[in-house]
Amino acid sequence: MLNRLVEQRWPVTAVLSDPSITKKGNHTLDLTGDQWKLAQETSELLGPLLTLTELLSQEANLSLSATVPMLFNLKKRHLSPEEDDSPDIREMKNTLVKEIDSRWELLNLEPTSIYLLSSALDVRFKHLKFLEDEKKDLVYIEVVRLAEHLHQQQIVRKGEELSASHGEEETDAPPPPAKKKQQEISMLMQADDEEEEERGDSAKTEMEQYLRDATKLQSGPLAWWKQNSDRYPKLAFAAKHLLCVPATSTPSERIFSKAGYIVNKTRSSLLPENVDKLIFLAHNMKRV
Repeated sequence: MLNRLVEQRWPVTAVLSDPSITKKGNHTLDLTGDQWKLAQETSELLGPLLTLTELLSQEANLSLSATVPMLFNLKKRHLSPEEDDSPDIREMKNTLVKEIDSRWELLNLEPTSIYLLSSALDVRFKHLKFLEDEKKDLVYIEVVRLAEHLHQQQIVRKGEELSASHGEEETDAPPPPAKKKQQEISMLMQADDEEEEERGDSAKTEMEQYLRDATKLQSGPLAWWKQNSDRYPKLAFAAKHLLCVPATSTPSERIFSKAGYIVNKTRSSLLPENVDKLIFLAHNMKRV
């Protein structure tokens, strides 16, 4: 609204100063030169915040991993006081920085924060330049720990699925004595590098290679991980879990509000499957 007012400054001034349109007593409704200047500076100050809000509310693009880096960039590049700032703008910047730090807890983010973990797995922000070196290392340690944990869960899940598919009554016949003897000898004679090859690289090794990787991002972070999942299987699995999380609840709120509009009290007898279809169609109609 403020931006629109600044754009229409001269038409507004012309109307308010025209005696044939505006009553004489209302001419003072026009802003002074200093007030117009402050309105323009305020509009320019708030512009990037609107852009950031729109980005965080999008559904098509990933946003969680970019949240903290964007907030730090906003503070550093846009909200830092400058010499030519007026006292009012300087006060606004300081207030905005305090509110951002308070609402997002930027000064107290733990290494286990999902925001920092997802940023570390986003190739665009993996070096975490907005953090101190000591805190970076702690975040990387947590990413490695999470990747190993998810990998172990995946192994257990696959084992359970395999057992369920074979059935409880099916049992494998014991191997012949000669073959069993050969298996025992192979186990005892197995070299260390063979065992390491069976286990694959640890998540720590993957993280070290990932941080050294200079491959440029040609598409979105998830697409990058899909292309490089063979090189970093454990990290890629963790990235799929984190990079799909939206930064805000706006998408879900939008769905519920759309559902409320479609399913109102006059249509309460709709079957659940038809409600799902209506919501799907209403949400995707603009893309058809």
